[in-house]
Amino acid sequence: TPADRAVARAMGDYWTNFAKAGDPNGASLTRWPGAGAGDPMLLVDAAGFAARHDDDPRLDSITHALALQSR
Repeated sequence: TPADRAVARAMGDYWTNFAKAGDPNGASLTRWPGAGAGDPMLLVDAAGFAARHDDDPRLDSITHALALQSR
């Protein structure tokens, strides 16, 4: 769909910027913030791109599992 192509194009732009400069951000893109504990993340869904917090409890499970692996 046109929306799928737009997401693919934007993600390609993020990856290209990151590969070139170590920073995924660009003038025409929603700002992708640096990641840290408690920081917002870049979410991609049918509504588009947004830097915000995701309250999905499944993400907490993944974080917990990764913390256990690093012990």
